Amino acid sequence: MSKEELQLYIRQLDHQDPEARYWAVVYLERAADPDSVPALIQALNGEDIYLRGGAAKALANIGPAANAAIPALTECLNSEDTWVCKTAEYALEKIRGK
Repeated sequence: MSKEELQLYIRQLDHQDPEARYWAVVYLERAADPDSVPALIQALNGEDIYLRGGAAKALANIGPAANAAIPALTECLNSEDTWVCKTAEYALEKIRGK
């Protein structure tokens, strides 16, 4: 994925259309580019549970280079949504190398 495409998908994380946000996070998950970490951290703090879970999965694919996301992912463990909690837990394991 080119840097231009990466920036396009990062911007789409803020799109009004939930489907556009969903596909953006899917592509960022596939890209596993550390440059997307700050935007994915921001997505973890939103209200869209699908975006939050997708962001956690994308951070998991990035692995240890997503170390800056640990505090936000840890906060997601307190979510009322089980899927958000589980994906955050998975991401923390991948980032920490466990």
